[in-house]
Amino acid sequence: MGNKEKPIRYRKVREDAEIGPFLTKIEKQLGLPGGSVKVVGPNGRKIRSDASVAAIRKKWD
Repeated sequence: MGNKEKPIRYRKVREDAEIGPFLTKIEKQLGLPGGSVKVVGPNGRKIRSDASVAAIRKKWD
């Protein structure tokens, strides 16, 4: 029939939001241990948790 699971996220993340709190939310929602989720740049290096969503998108474009 179809997938009847509830979505985990309902809204888009704002461009000026820092990524740190979202990493923590992702870990909690998926039941992962703390520190297991990280965001990396195109060069493979970890991006700081105080980086904005816009800055990360700019690095990847």
